Amino acid sequence: KQSTTEKEEFIMDVNQDETDRVFIQNNVDLIIHGHTHRPMIHHKKVNDRDTTRVVLGDWHETGSYLRINDASAELKLQTYQ
Repeated sequence: KQSTTEKEEFIMDVNQDETDRVFIQNNVDLIIHGHTHRPMIHHKKVNDRDTTRVVLGDWHETGSYLRINDASAELKLQTYQ
């Protein structure tokens, strides 16, 4: 069961080397992308830069949206009825 869970998490997330490459190639600190069924805000150092990767949800039973202002970024989850 554990190996299946780990495999599912690996398959359902993005390739970290590729996201690092995108940060570097495009000289950006923030990437917002579509769902991997695991909505989350990830923070990571890439080439000594603080970067943020925002993953939006899948919109099946629970949707998500991103609220950004000058001070913060919040990922909000919304359950549908």
